[in-house]
Amino acid sequence: MHSHLRSPSTHRSSRRTSARQRIPLPLITIVGAGAGLGLGIARASGREGFAATLVSRDQAKLDSRAATLGGGGVTARGFAADIRDAASVTRALDAVVAALGPIDVLEFSPADTSLESVDVLEVTPANPQPQIDLYLGGALTAVGHVLPGMIEAGRGTVLVTTGGGSISPLPFLGNVNIAAPSRPRTCLCALARTGPRKHLWCWRTRLDPRPRIGVARCATTTGEPA
Repeated sequence: MHSHLRSPSTHRSSRRTSARQRIPLPLITIVGAGAGLGLGIARASGREGFAATLVSRDQAKLDSRAATLGGGGVTARGFAADIRDAASVTRALDAVVAALGPIDVLEFSPADTSLESVDVLEVTPANPQPQIDLYLGGALTAVGHVLPGMIEAGRGTVLVTTGGGSISPLPFLGNVNIAAPSRPRTCLCALARTGPRKHLWCWRTRLDPRPRIGVARCATTTGEPA
């Protein structure tokens, strides 16, 4: 008599095959995900086959943006964090990894229009500090938290979008210009030591239209500043 039941080993093999077939989407985490640039990056990433996680302060707004993306066919989820608070950022990034797996692409592009900007002739030792805490401190925290895992895995992408003053300093943004230019340059030098083409660094500015092309453009960019 022949049995139609498969052996336990066959069942295990089938389960392993099925698991391998359910390949998860690559994951981009956007730190500082607003309704403009952040949402646009998430859409562009989704078109390239990425799932997107959005990190910013307001969970309700994040949920709304994730729903908007979902309506356009992009898998997205929000994780709340205050980018000025290092512990808050690392908790959010840990929550992303725990829920969805390793971060393949980290994109950092916060903006806070409530921060005071002053003319270059009015810069004091104090008024650049809020800008430094957000733009430089936040970037160092986020990149520093995910980079060891990327280096260990031998792959990963870090994207930092900063202001036009990083390339052409704007006098009316004197204190902002102090924080913005050092961010990509410092991290680029550090990443260069990890070996060529393992980690791609795309340096773009808010005034440069090229980021609108999306992740596909960045994925073919070398580690040199643009």
